[in-house]
Formats: sequence, structure tokens, C-alpha cells
Amino acid sequence: MLMKDGYGIYTIEEKKKAAYALNLCTVSVSQILHYNDINVLEQEYTAILNNLNLEQIPKDEALLNVLKQILDVITYFRISEGDQKMVDLEYQHRIKTAIWSAIPSVGVIFATSNPIALGLTLATQVGTGYMNYRRNRAEYQLGKEKAEWQLKRAAIDQLNGLSKELFETSWRLAGEYEFPDEYRLTDQQIHEYDEFLLEENSIKRFNKLYSLKNKFDVYPPFWYQLGSTANSIYRNNSFGLDAQCKDEYRRHAINAFEKYHELNRFSILRHDILTSSWALEYIDLLDLSLDDEKQKAHELVKLAEEYSGNANDILELCAYAYLKINDRKNAARLFNILVNNDYNLAVNAKILSAIYIQSSRDKNTREDALRAYKMLTLIVDPQYILPMPSLNIDLQSWMPAWEEQPIEEQTTPPPGEDYSELKALISSRHKILEQDSKTKEALENFLKNYASKVAEKSIIGMIQSPIVLFTTWGIHFISGNQGVGIAYNNIDFCKTTVTRTKNGTPHGTYLCTKGKNAQYHLDIDNPENFLELLQTASKLPAAPTDTIEAIQNMPQAVKLTYSKLLVLFSQQCELDWVETIRFAHDLQMDEKNFESFMVYAHGSHVDDELSSLITELKSLSPYPNEESIAYALIQSMVALIQFSSGRCQDLTVRETNYIDQIAGMIGINKEMVDKFIPVCQIPYRILRQDITEKEISKLGQGLSTVAAGVGVPIITVLGASFLYANVWWFMFIPGIGTVIAASVLGIAAVTKLFGARKKGAERMSKSKSEQLSTAKKSYLSLYKKANALPVENFSSLVLKAAAKTDPSIEEYIRIQASMAYPYNK
Repeated sequence: MLMKDGYGIYTIEEKKKAAYALNLCTVSVSQILHYNDINVLEQEYTAILNNLNLEQIPKDEALLNVLKQILDVITYFRISEGDQKMVDLEYQHRIKTAIWSAIPSVGVIFATSNPIALGLTLATQVGTGYMNYRRNRAEYQLGKEKAEWQLKRAAIDQLNGLSKELFETSWRLAGEYEFPDEYRLTDQQIHEYDEFLLEENSIKRFNKLYSLKNKFDVYPPFWYQLGSTANSIYRNNSFGLDAQCKDEYRRHAINAFEKYHELNRFSILRHDILTSSWALEYIDLLDLSLDDEKQKAHELVKLAEEYSGNANDILELCAYAYLKINDRKNAARLFNILVNNDYNLAVNAKILSAIYIQSSRDKNTREDALRAYKMLTLIVDPQYILPMPSLNIDLQSWMPAWEEQPIEEQTTPPPGEDYSELKALISSRHKILEQDSKTKEALENFLKNYASKVAEKSIIGMIQSPIVLFTTWGIHFISGNQGVGIAYNNIDFCKTTVTRTKNGTPHGTYLCTKGKNAQYHLDIDNPENFLELLQTASKLPAAPTDTIEAIQNMPQAVKLTYSKLLVLFSQQCELDWVETIRFAHDLQMDEKNFESFMVYAHGSHVDDELSSLITELKSLSPYPNEESIAYALIQSMVALIQFSSGRCQDLTVRETNYIDQIAGMIGINKEMVDKFIPVCQIPYRILRQDITEKEISKLGQGLSTVAAGVGVPIITVLGASFLYANVWWFMFIPGIGTVIAASVLGIAAVTKLFGARKKGAERMSKSKSEQLSTAKKSYLSLYKKANALPVENFSSLVLKAAAKTDPSIEEYIRIQASMAYPYNK
């Protein structure tokens, strides 16, 4: 620097660097205020304001002082760790979805030349966490109460004052540095820039930004934003642009990115998220079939990694960029870092294991690859790693499980499977004649006493003496005084024997099961024909079960989709978010699926999603529980309304219409819905002491009558939902299991049970006590989970919801918490 009369004479480069630093700080604070979003505040704090290389900005005491004050204010109002985790989880889900789409099978990884050059454009498609949040901010934010992520009034007031002070300081320094006009960003220009970045339509956003290009000629971030917007248009097929038009946007993107590269030669940030984003997106525009462009891509990904600041989201994109240019060594190095950080483990560990497997086939890298694979198995759950295939397997044709699948085996029968062969076989010999009252009575008594959970739709035949019930799963019979069920494919026919009378006449059989080798005697006529029938049945497709099960016993995928429907219903009807989380938590999902649910629950969802979710639930619902799950969903929605609003009976027009709409989509008759809703309301009404025994009896009779009229067994209607009573539903009828067991007896028997079993104030009092006890356990369970959930102050929200249901529940939770943590009193 030269000195003249006490004033500095600065080179053009020094002036540009100073102008860039001042403009960067001013725009950063302006965007915090303009977005009014605590996540943007966090991003600007991390990426810009707390990341400045103070050696590279003007040495001015007033400037440094105001920057320090701004950092102090932001530090006080920064985002909670929980909310930040939720944003990160949602970002990881977006990346994961994009990866499974771009790499549909492991064969893509094992391809020998440019394996993913045409398919993987993660930097453009999803972007870094910094860019992704801004592109999809509305989806992230609206899942929560908007006010929760808005800046506090105190933060806005303080930042507004400091922003003006920063702007004035910057202008004073601009005068000292004698900036040309084109270096200076005015308050109006910054405001327009911020406003244009919020435009959701990318073509309009590009047009608006393009109109500002002469005013931002020396401000690098502008050129990144312009190029990134053009790139997204080029990659977007939904606009229907022809090839020539798309290529024009590609040229716009390249020109803007080159301008960014030309301007961005000042190291004023310790690490630079925008430069990493620029480099990674630029790679997506290159033709990697050309050697010089492939070399340029290699330089760009190295630059992106260098400026990443070891941020997991950027390292992940760098890893896939290395993979894209076939640099597997560097890809494996970064995937190893990500796996050790437990970042997007389900997909990154699988990709890493695939790289090690391929490297193990090269004699030059085999030992190192096998050693690395062994180390991977020691730190990662096996479900996330590809198994090491034998050397004689051709990797090009190897087809291991690839995309993330539910851990448990899917129990839903294949599409179109109705077990018709099995039904035809059994009914040809042991068909149940509906007009035979004696057989029907025997069936009802057997179900009542020995097979209460067997779904009526699964029953395909019966032997009357002794009673043997044939279902699409197996057989049920009585051994001693106990009901026994054996699957057709679990009968050990090598050990099963025919018993004979003293004169040698076949008369009975010892049925042996596989595994535990249980043995049961059946004193049955024609045992040889019986065993031949069973042996034939064992070779045919059979159902995985024949019983109605509780919702919490359903496959994880069912529980997740079921919970998503509750979220959608809750949002559409403006119900309590905490109660929705509680209902889902009571389903007892595993950690992975509950985490997915929480990400979904934080999002904003529209009515258009309903059809796909209903289709998904129906396809996932395991036989024979399809109908009972549908009724359980209606029951859950009714309960959600009650616990959210405190209303015992009244439903709004919106709530009624939405339940009717969903019921119609899942195949429940409108007349059934009208009778079923009041029955669903009984538990909460008992909790509120808003119902009499007479009403309960009347509602039960009405439901039974309609169910019989439309041919739906009561066990199907009440099964999956009322079996679920021990979680958030309550045993409002003592002996509810008996009601379910006896429900196949028909209208008279069920009516008697609904009416007679509930007489006396003592029983009503006991019912309320049981409900309250179960409610306490439900709220307490969620309260214990609260600290592990990425939601700020969630435990206090749970307490508030508990108190709204019943003040004694909040008191119970506090007592239990103090007993668990006595030193926190």
C-alpha cells in the first residue's frame, strides 16, 4: 500500500477485495432480516459472518466493532440444536431419495466406465444444505408454526439498528477506498436482490436476477445465484422447453459460473459454502466424455472439498462427484469419513461397501480393500452393508438387495393373490354350509372360546367332529382345553403319524410341528385322507397369518404410512400437532421409521397427497387385516379430534367431510361410518364422564345391526383398533376381549354384551380409571422421549397437552419425572 498525505492509495484488486468484504457483510445481515427465518440466520452466521478472515477485510475499528456486535446478537438468538437437526434430517432424506433414483442398482457402481456421469446431478438437483433450505424453505418452515422459526422481535430491532450502522460504516469506507460506483451496492439494490431470490418460479427468478446483472458486476455471490438458477432451468424437464431453449440456459449458467470464478479470487472466508456449491454445480454442466472437461471436473471437486470446512453435506456431494468422474479412491476416502460421522448411513455405507467389493476384485488393491471392508463391518450395522460375494460371482450380474428396505419381511400377499387354489382344495371337501344352522352354531362357539382373533375372511372350511377349522393360513383345533393353531407349512409330515384302534383301523393322528417338535393328538375319522389333504395344502401358497392383530403389531411400513395419514388429517383439519405425534409414538415404530415420521410431521402437506398415501396403506396392509386397519384409521382420526379439541361429540363440517372422504377411499360404507363414529367417541366421552351406560348399549346395538346388514363382522370393525386399546385407546368395556371374541355370534349376542356388561356406576368409574391410567402411560412415554426429539421445548408442549386432557396427567408425569431424576427437583 502506498501512502500519500495520510491517505491510502489502493490498487484495483485491493479496492475490489474491500468492496466485496463490505458488500458481503451488508447483504448477509440484510438477508437475515429479509427472510425473517432463524434457519437463515444460522446459515449466515456459520457461512459468512462468523467465517470472515479478518486479515482480508479493511482494518477499520468501527467496522470490526459493529461486526462484533452483530455476532453477539446472532449468537444469542441462534437456532436450537433440535430444530437444526430436523432441518439436517430432512436434507438427508432428500439426498437419499435422489441417490436411490440415480443409482437404481448396485450394477451402476460396478460399471467400468463413467458409471454415473449421466444420472447423478445431486449438486444441481438437491444442492448443499445451505442452498437446499433456501430453495425449499416454504416446505421446511410450514410444517411448524410459522412463528416458531421467525426471528424474535428483540433480534429484529437490534439487527435493524446494527444493519444501519454497518451500512453507514461501509459507505464511509467506500469513500476512503474511492470505490467506483459499480462496486457499491445500495440499500435498494440489496433489497431487490433479496426479494428476487425469494421468487419460487425459477424462470421468473432468472429473469429478475438477469435484470440486475449490471448493478452486481463485481459481487461474486450474485453470479453464482444467476448461474445456479439457469442450471436448474436447464435440468428441469417439467417446463417443456425444447433442446435449443434449454441449451441457452446452459450457456447462461456456464457464463455466470465463469464470471463467478473470475471475481471470486479473494480469500476473505475461512471456508466458502458458495464456492463449494459453485464448483459442484459446475461439474453437472460439463461433458465428462471429454478429457479436458473431466480434468476440469477433477479440479473443481478438489476445490469444493478444500472450501467445504469439513461440512458433511458438502463432503457427501464431493464423494459422489469423485464417484461420478471415476475417482473411487477419493470417493471411498470421503465416504469413510461420512460413515464414521454416521451421516446418511443407510446409503453412504452401502455405496462404500460396493466400492470396497469392486476394489477387492483387482489384485493390486485386493488386500487393502478386504481389510477396509472388514473394518467397515466392525463399525456399521450389517443391514447397511452389501455382503461380500464370492470371487466366482460376476459383479455385473450380481443383484443383492440395494435400495433401503424395511427390516422385517413383508407379509402382504403378492398382488392378485387370493389363495384361490387353497380355498378350492379345502372347500371341495369341507365347505361350510351357511344354511346349516348346526354347523354355524358350532363355528360360532369354537371362535368364541378357542380362536377369538381369527379373521372370518380367512376361514375356508371346517370338520365338525371333532372341530377342525381350516383357514388360508393353517388349521385350528382343540387340544385338551386349549385352542391350537398350526400353519400348513409348519407341520412335520415325516414325524406325523396315524393312530389306529386295537384291530388296526385308522382312527386319529399325532400332528407334529417343525422346530419345537410339539405333538398334538386328533381323534379324527379318516386320518389318512386328512393328512393327505394337509400335505397337499402345505405345497400351495398360504397366508402368513389368519388373525386380526393390533396396530402396533403391524409391519413398520404400515405404521409409518398410517401415521403420515394422521399428520395429513391433522394439518387439513388444524388439529393439535403434539397429539398427532403422541398417537404416532404410541404405535411403537422403530427408531428409523419414527425419525422418518418426525421429518414428515415437520413438513407442510397438501390434500393432493391423500390419494397416494391411501393407496400405499392399502397396498402395505397385511392380509387379513386390510379392513380392520381401515376402521382403526377412522377411529384414530376421531380420537385425534377429541384429544385436540376437547370436544366429546361434535365434529366440524370439514372434519366430517374429510373422514367421509377417507372412508370412501378405503372402502367403508357411509352408513357404517355414521354408526361407527359415535362408538369411536365412547372412550373419550367416558374419560370426560359425558356418557351413560344406556347410551353405550344403544350405540353398540346400532353398530352391530349395521355391521350385520352390510356383512362386516364386528371383529373386523373393532379388531385392530380396539385391540390397540392398551396404548392410547382405552378399555371402555371391561372384558373387551370377550366382546371381540363373541362378536361373531351375531346381533343378539353382541347387543346383550354391549348392554348388560356395562351396568352400574361402579363399572363406569372403573372404565374411566382404566382410561386415565392408560392415558398417563401414553403421555409419560412421549415425555420421556421428548429430550431425544429434535424439537425445542417439546417436553413442555407434552405437559401442556396432558394437562388439557386431564390435570392429573400432568401431575403424574411430574411426579414420575422427579422420581426418575430426584436431583433435578
